[in-house]
Amino acid sequence: MRTRQELYGDIDAFWDVLDGEIYALAEVMPVSNETIQALRTAAREAYTIFEKVIPILWTMDDDGLIELGFPKDALPFL
Repeated sequence: MRTRQELYGDIDAFWDVLDGEIYALAEVMPVSNETIQALRTAAREAYTIFEKVIPILWTMDDDGLIELGFPKDALPFL
């Protein structure tokens, strides 16, 4: 297997570690079918929430978004 540095080293500003935890894997990580199903269910449920919330967020001004806890740096992306 290639080392993390070999795989990610040439990518400018790539963050393969987030909050001290490995974020981007350098190799395949096998997971059980049960885990895959749980991830699919969680993604479906999260999507349902986002589908309802996003249209509301689009109508809010920056001050309202900041009151909800979104960082100012994130506002252009919201």
